[in-house]
Amino acid sequence: MQSNARTATNVHTKPSSVLCPLSSVLRPRASLLRPRSSVLNLPFILFSVLLSLAPLASRAALTEGYYTYTTNTAGQATIDSFSTSYSGSVYIPSILGGCPVIGIGNNAFYGRVNITGVTIPGSVSVIGTSAFHGCAMAYVTIGSGVTTIGNGAFANCNGLTSLTIPGNVTTFGNGAFANCTNLTSVTIGSGVTRIGDSAFQSCTSLASVTIPASVTQIGSWAFGYCPSLASVNIPANVSSIGNYAFWKCTKLSGVTLPDSVTYLGEYAFANCAGMTEVTLGSGIILSGGYSGSGFSSFRYCSSLTATFHNNLTNFTARNMFGDYGGGLKRVIIGDGIPSIPNYAFDDCRGLTSVNIGVGVTNLGNAAFQSCIALTSVTIPAGVKSIGTSAFQSCTGLTSVIIGSGVTSIPNQAFYGCTALTSITIPAGVKSIGNSAFQSCTSLTSVIIGSGVTFIGAYAFAYCTGLTSVTIGSAVTYIASYAFYGCTGLTGVFFAGHAPYLEASNVFTGVSATFYYRPNTSGWGTTLGGRPTRLWNPTVRHDASFGFATDCFGFTIACTSNIPIVVQATTNLASGTWTPVTNTMLGTSGSLYFSDAASTNMPARYYRIVWP
Repeated sequence: MQSNARTATNVHTKPSSVLCPLSSVLRPRASLLRPRSSVLNLPFILFSVLLSLAPLASRAALTEGYYTYTTNTAGQATIDSFSTSYSGSVYIPSILGGCPVIGIGNNAFYGRVNITGVTIPGSVSVIGTSAFHGCAMAYVTIGSGVTTIGNGAFANCNGLTSLTIPGNVTTFGNGAFANCTNLTSVTIGSGVTRIGDSAFQSCTSLASVTIPASVTQIGSWAFGYCPSLASVNIPANVSSIGNYAFWKCTKLSGVTLPDSVTYLGEYAFANCAGMTEVTLGSGIILSGGYSGSGFSSFRYCSSLTATFHNNLTNFTARNMFGDYGGGLKRVIIGDGIPSIPNYAFDDCRGLTSVNIGVGVTNLGNAAFQSCIALTSVTIPAGVKSIGTSAFQSCTGLTSVIIGSGVTSIPNQAFYGCTALTSITIPAGVKSIGNSAFQSCTSLTSVIIGSGVTFIGAYAFAYCTGLTSVTIGSAVTYIASYAFYGCTGLTGVFFAGHAPYLEASNVFTGVSATFYYRPNTSGWGTTLGGRPTRLWNPTVRHDASFGFATDCFGFTIACTSNIPIVVQATTNLASGTWTPVTNTMLGTSGSLYFSDAASTNMPARYYRIVWP
């Protein structure tokens, strides 16, 4: 029987006689994949895969050199075991006993700690379950004929530092390279379509991995607990990322999930403490609830900027990122997302910034409720509706810009935003709901746009820091307690006719004077128990109008005891006006104004406005 075994010092040699009892060949191993303590008792989910070494019919075990093998009826050999006495590199022959070697059987080289390297010939198509489990080899060369690598085939091979899986391999099983603790780099060939469960789990030194475009599925725990993995590129054809797939990859700084991904496993990137950026593609379908796609996928990631391009149906940050939003710091909502659902980012206590895409038309109920670290929000013009309590109790919110598309400020929309200092209600808004700004205690000024017709009950109640309110010309109805307890309010300017007050308590606790414009109706000497006064400043075109002592000036005449602000600009087209004076006209009903800054200016324009 001719042998291809090499005789160099680092290669096995053929002994005169090697007998391997059949019982030892057929004796099963106690475990296909043995987790060690360094795996931290993580589960290896190994599903049995039948490796086809066709045809299956075989003869009695034969020996040649250090090998025990069997042959099938087609005269093809499968290696069943290898001698424990051999030390050095192994070049597996392509022929044994005149038969081509097509397979390396289950457990064939299991635990051969004296093997320093393995070269697998092109004749081999299948590497069996746990075939090289626990070998100490520093390298493995996988031949061009191999198509299948079995479960745990190279698990616990702690001498391996790099690995190339050639393009002919189409399948490698669960745990195939698990717990190879010195493996630093892996290149996966273009024939692989699925990376098996636990395939590289606990490869603690793995720093880089190349995943080809052919891969469509990444199994559960595939790269779980690879704490040295700094980056990973998910190819555009991947549709599924399994549970715990990248769990505790603590050096992973960011990940972009392509639009092809529809299933994002539970805890897929959980405990990735170094992750700062995540982008979710448009294809992800979220299951909602406490299991399934998206559940806890980024839990325990401590400082994240998340960009969403996926449909947010069934989304809540609590489910995806963890209690109180986990480590979510910044949110970017892509332009293709039409709606932010109810409670989407509710109680994300670390969230500091939100960028809402121009395609968003709806903000759901309580969408950002209790985001206590959120400091500013710009609601774009595309948003048509804001849900109840959308920003309620965002106690760190200091600035809000409401877009021109919003038609209603709903009940409790900004209730309890205690750091909010000012708000402008745009002209497109028709109504302000009950308690919309209640208890915004730092709010000092409010401008209600010309489109608002209705102000709800308690809308601005207990805004104790509020000093000035401008109520637009279209307001006709103000509900009970709308400004109840606004104890700091000194002046309210009404741009239109006197509104209907639902009850006498609308301004209870308010000591302000109400000012109204000329040519408006319904005004008496009081409204809601507060005194009213005509606000009618005009500029006199008399001898005082013009330059005097190098300053431009003019006289303002009006009803006595009204507040005014004079603003100036050098460019009417810019729309930028700068306050020049803010004063209260006294009992005389007139005031001479002069502007020292007007000297040597080619042009300067002025206007008088409500404070």
